[in-house]
Amino acid sequence: MATKFWVEEDLQFFLDKLMEESGAGRIHFSCKNDKVFDIITADLVKRTGKPYTMEMVDIEYHRLHGRYWVWEQALKSKFVKWDPVENKLLVRDEALWNILLKVVEYSHLIIIF
Repeated sequence: MATKFWVEEDLQFFLDKLMEESGAGRIHFSCKNDKVFDIITADLVKRTGKPYTMEMVDIEYHRLHGRYWVWEQALKSKFVKWDPVENKLLVRDEALWNILLKVVEYSHLIIIF
């Protein structure tokens, strides 16, 4: 089934690590079949008074046949990096990259900070 990986531990691990590294307040995972994976961290809301900032970076990577809406702070994470020269979104771990390829095939990943 196409949706099997939505609840797999490797996807949860990636989202947890991305949140940890970037200080994310919320990660919203939305799939084509309308399943939603949503993590909210109360700490960021408590510190800032709001769940996310409004400045969004639209990143499109041609090999993925899809689009990531990645908020600015994700690019500060050690797991995700934007290469402006190559015009590519880089993920520094091959296993995580494979997860992202699977995710974008069936969905849009929205990361909110």
